[in-house]
Amino acid sequence: MAAFMLSLGTPLRSQPLAAPWGNLVGIEIQGQRMNFESSLRAVNPDWSGFVQSSKYNWEGTPSFTLRGKTYRCSQFLMGTKLDYVTRITATGRGRARVDLRVELGAKLPMAGAYFCIDLPARDYLGARIEWIGADSQPVGVLANHPGSMDAIAQLRAKGFRVVGAHRSIEVIADRPTTLILRQNFVDQPAYLNDPHPRLRFVRSDPKLPDADFQVYFQVLPESARPGARSETSYAIGVKGTIDTSPVTFGLDPLKPGRRFDGIGGNFRMQYPELDDQVVDYCLANLKVRWARIALLWDQWQPTEDGNAAAQILSGRASPHLYRQIAIARRLAARHIPLIASVWVPPDWAVDHSRRLEKGVALDDAKLGKIADSIADFLVFLKDHYGIEVRLFSFNETDYGVEVHQSSAEHARANRALGEAFAEHGLVTKLLLGDTGAGTAAANHLVDATVADPGIWRFLGAVSFHSYHGVTADDLKCWLASAKTTNLPLMLTEGGCDSAAHRYPLAWVTPWIAQSEIDEYVRSGSVGQVSTIMPWQLNADYSLLAGGGIYGDNGPLRPTQRFWCLKQLGEVPDAFWLPLSCDKPDITCAALGDSAGGRYALHLVNHGATRMATVTGLPASVHHVAVYVTDATRGMQLMAVKGVVDGTTHFQLEAQSFTSLISEPGNPQ
Repeated sequence: MAAFMLSLGTPLRSQPLAAPWGNLVGIEIQGQRMNFESSLRAVNPDWSGFVQSSKYNWEGTPSFTLRGKTYRCSQFLMGTKLDYVTRITATGRGRARVDLRVELGAKLPMAGAYFCIDLPARDYLGARIEWIGADSQPVGVLANHPGSMDAIAQLRAKGFRVVGAHRSIEVIADRPTTLILRQNFVDQPAYLNDPHPRLRFVRSDPKLPDADFQVYFQVLPESARPGARSETSYAIGVKGTIDTSPVTFGLDPLKPGRRFDGIGGNFRMQYPELDDQVVDYCLANLKVRWARIALLWDQWQPTEDGNAAAQILSGRASPHLYRQIAIARRLAARHIPLIASVWVPPDWAVDHSRRLEKGVALDDAKLGKIADSIADFLVFLKDHYGIEVRLFSFNETDYGVEVHQSSAEHARANRALGEAFAEHGLVTKLLLGDTGAGTAAANHLVDATVADPGIWRFLGAVSFHSYHGVTADDLKCWLASAKTTNLPLMLTEGGCDSAAHRYPLAWVTPWIAQSEIDEYVRSGSVGQVSTIMPWQLNADYSLLAGGGIYGDNGPLRPTQRFWCLKQLGEVPDAFWLPLSCDKPDITCAALGDSAGGRYALHLVNHGATRMATVTGLPASVHHVAVYVTDATRGMQLMAVKGVVDGTTHFQLEAQSFTSLISEPGNPQ
């Protein structure tokens, strides 16, 4: 597959930022991201909302490929038969072309289908707007229209040009069409990092003072019938100020926070012919401090009247079960603490009287039997294979993948399991949460358990997954739960897109790798997590390319995502330290171990190259090594910088993950 023929060392840095679902989410110039977003939208007949090309449209089989300088995506809008193919091509500095083909396969009530350009209010409020190829200029300035639910302007034109104080953008279609200018809030804004393809317009937002502006280019009219087609090209150009002003970071080493054990990983083995090579490479080259495996409970006790111990010991169980046991033994032999999670419950444990939108409910009347069954399995693994599980969970019960629980059900299960584990003499504790989302809403799953101190003695940690949310506000909610229960907070499934296996080119797309490490660093800085565990350290969602993974038969090799994780995990067994930054487009976190004299500053720069200064380094630190991972470099040592009076200076590279590391034995 051409998707994975890109890797570190390839001198390709495409300026257009193409999303796997077909949107253009900005254009970089000298590392400076010029923000806007294109999308295809089918608007509700009453203009109350829309469905758009977006992350987490789980329907159909999307395609995302790269040929030369052109990204191609094909998909259909969720819940519709509106098929589309988007091609995004780099055409020069700050320029791109979007070719959009749409076809309506079935009747769709709509006010029309539109190619939409969303313009951030923070960049374009008050900017001048010019309509290209229009007979008139009905609006000349992007003025604020608070609470507006109506169109600001509607006209026939080929495009528009907006010039603001620091940014400008021009979008021109290959032929005239109806253009509509609006300024709308939506009910699930992008800053929540919890996208959904179907959104509603709302009059206000609790965090944004001003709504973004949208320019709609009609591609299909309201009257479009099944079989209607449209093919249009859009030339997009951006310009803007490149911010190269110096940045200053301030470290406070005298206020250590929570402990960071180090990075970890998931090992739910799924591909027998591919997994081992990735596991071998990761265990040999990463400092893995935690591991999470799948506990195949449905195979341990498929019927209520007995377990499969005899079949397992006699070699008559499924190959998948033996592979999962084998990886667990291998990890245990390396003294890596294990988390065991259940995805699929046995049929006898399910309450079939309840019909849920997603997942299944456990039978509350059998909770005692359920707890004993799982405890028996954990004892069996310890007695016969030397596998002692540190923490246990049901996977993503907020979403129902596959067990679904309410907060009260989660609490009851935690109590029952905790009591059973103790009665069986197990050291295993419960992992509170283990939710599919790292949002404040998902955090409510743990509320009933947090409110019942009688359950706390059975708990070992609080955890979440990072596919949704992990904003600063979200992380503060999760940290509060961990502090209340006096437990570590763990990121037990890391990643910025749980659907990315559907379009594996995402794994080697630089801006996506940058987004992922940004989530990890923010989780450390704000959430003070004890570990960060990507999904996974095998061939599924692989950190490596080649070796037959996702059809890439080239040599096995690390990707940018691998190097980001390795760099993040270089200083384990340390404490999160306060680290300030005076620029908004940089995410930063710091770790320190004053007893061992080890420190790490992790910096995710979403802007251009600039000079940087760090103040507040301890007197014991005389030198720091500067490492960089980006689209073309993997944890490359850039320089060793001296430290004078707690201060050092260095160059912060554009669109990079940079770490300053000081350890005894650093080159002097």
